[in-house]
Amino acid sequence: MFSVILITSIFILIQSLSRVEISFYPPKHYYVNEIVEIKISPIRLAFSVRVFNGNKIEEKVKNGKLDLFVRVYRKTEILIFSLIPLKLIKFEIPYHEDYTDDNSNGFPDVLELDYSDSINFRNWFLEISKSQFAKKSNLWKDRDCSGLIRFAYKEALKKHDENWEKNSDFVHHSSIQKPDVKKYNYPDIPLIGTKIFKILDFEFGVFADAYHLLKYNVDFVSKDYKKAKSGDILFFYHPSSVDMPYHSMIYTGDGLLYHTGPIEDKEGELRYLKLEDVLKNFPLDWQPLPSNNKFLGFFKFKILSY
Repeated sequence: MFSVILITSIFILIQSLSRVEISFYPPKHYYVNEIVEIKISPIRLAFSVRVFNGNKIEEKVKNGKLDLFVRVYRKTEILIFSLIPLKLIKFEIPYHEDYTDDNSNGFPDVLELDYSDSINFRNWFLEISKSQFAKKSNLWKDRDCSGLIRFAYKEALKKHDENWEKNSDFVHHSSIQKPDVKKYNYPDIPLIGTKIFKILDFEFGVFADAYHLLKYNVDFVSKDYKKAKSGDILFFYHPSSVDMPYHSMIYTGDGLLYHTGPIEDKEGELRYLKLEDVLKNFPLDWQPLPSNNKFLGFFKFKILSY
């Protein structure tokens, strides 16, 4: 009887010594190149951790626990080995193919459009922006510079059928019907649904002001307008405008389209100006030129490959 109790006690002790808890922060699937914190406990004698197909950034041991920081690649694996008790644990960091970000621009590759769809998006983005001169859509809620961009961005990703035209009060700026984005259409966007604007390093949302559009949703193209494409976005930074220091405009290929935002107690207005008139008549602080340190440059949306 004693021997049975002893064996049972030893078995329970071995089980308790063998138990290793592993947790991830944040607890989700990960982008390629994202850094994940892995908490492993308890840490015992002759304990080692190896990372395969990943990059160990840092590790900290405190109070018998290990905090491991790893940059994730495809199928990153962690191998945990302890001598006392003898145990080998192998696990793969949660990873989903749809979250790959091979160009490391912060947007999953599944969201990025090919050349043809990039053209389709640019065409609709400009068409919808310009159409607001004929009739402002009741779907355009935020009447300011970034509000125009958010509105046109979302509407450009939709399927433009008769039902859409009716609900959006859309008036064609061009007589030519343009093809829609084919890869996906709002609101059925892969991974993010209706949260189409990136607002933090690992978070998407439905709203992004001019600063967050600039920081998370576009890539720099150039400060030379000759290298910009129609549908690119211009950003200016005027720190003297404390409440709204960041300003955005849409490049049409031959001019600038933007909303002024509120002017005193009024809503402001939509404006379109030929580039040659801007370069000739605007103050330097508002000219899209490399010599203007308030001009941040031309940018393209991260979802576009062209």
